[in-house]
Amino acid sequence: MSEHWSNWSGSIRCAPQAIATPQSERELIARIKDSRHRTVRVAGSGHSFVPLCASDGLLISLDGLHGVVSADAQARQATIRAGTKIYQLGEPLMACGLALENQGDIDR
Repeated sequence: MSEHWSNWSGSIRCAPQAIATPQSERELIARIKDSRHRTVRVAGSGHSFVPLCASDGLLISLDGLHGVVSADAQARQATIRAGTKIYQLGEPLMACGLALENQGDIDR
C-alpha cells in the first residue's frame, strides 16, 4: 500500500511507492542507489505550491537531516543540514555567536 504525502496546505498531494526519511548522508546515498528505476523526488518543508516533489516513485523527506554542521562566527558563516527548519536554528547559532539576518515567516 502506498504512503501519502501532502504539502503544508494540502494543495499538493501524492501517493509515492515509498517515503524515506534518512538520518545521515550515508543513508541518503543508499536510498538513492537502491531506488533502481523509480523516480526519486526530494521534499523539504513542503511549502511550495507547485508539484516539485510529488512522486509516484520514491519520495525522500529531509526531516532527518537537520542541525548545524559547523559555524564560524569570525567568517559569519554556518553550514546547515538541508532538513533543518528555521525554528531549529536560533539557539545553536546564538551559541556560536551567529544569527539569521533575515528569515521567512513560516518556520516549520
